[in-house]
Amino acid sequence: MKSKDHLGKVKAGKEVIALNIIAYLFCTIIALLCLIPFIMVVSGSFSSESAILKNGFSILPQDFSVEAYQTVFQKPMIVVRAYLVTFLLTLAGTVFGLLIQTMTAYVLARKDFEWRNAFSFFFYFTTLFNGGLVPTFILYTQTLGLKDSYLALFLPLLFSVYNLLIMKSYIMAVPDSLIDAAKIDGCGEVRTLFQVVLPLRTGRHDRRRKRIMTVDAQAVSL
Repeated sequence: MKSKDHLGKVKAGKEVIALNIIAYLFCTIIALLCLIPFIMVVSGSFSSESAILKNGFSILPQDFSVEAYQTVFQKPMIVVRAYLVTFLLTLAGTVFGLLIQTMTAYVLARKDFEWRNAFSFFFYFTTLFNGGLVPTFILYTQTLGLKDSYLALFLPLLFSVYNLLIMKSYIMAVPDSLIDAAKIDGCGEVRTLFQVVLPLRTGRHDRRRKRIMTVDAQAVSL
């Protein structure tokens, strides 16, 4: 019996080792594939512009050149301006996008809004299909006329259905009685959202609300 158990353990050990080898090889291949775009970017920085325009990017440099780095050090404001534009667009897109998505989520989370299910399905339906990069490029450049415009970078940051659904689930966790109490106190929709609903979704207020609910439960039990 002991010999059979020992053979079974040896067999199981070999299977685990083989499975680990396959898993490590698979993860290594995936990691190398993820590194290829970064390697091509570095390789392109040491390639001449004419070679890239002619042959495209490659893993190894073509027609070795340091002209790109010379331009960066000779005209550093180009890089500074690029990072400044990136920072400002990200900041503005995050602020305005969060504002728009929060207000939209608040409307869709309200049970007294008659068309909330229809609009929710409309937003969700857009996540099922994606036209791809080329149709999006055609939409922004030819249909909307946003070629060489900062708006082409700013507008996509203003709305995300994924973030909308997350924000909607957070707002739906707020009890309706609190919103009704805010209405009785004379709060409008905007004030209810920013002074009642959103403060309740912060961690500090969540912990305070949980402590209040715990105290109330203990008082009721007594």
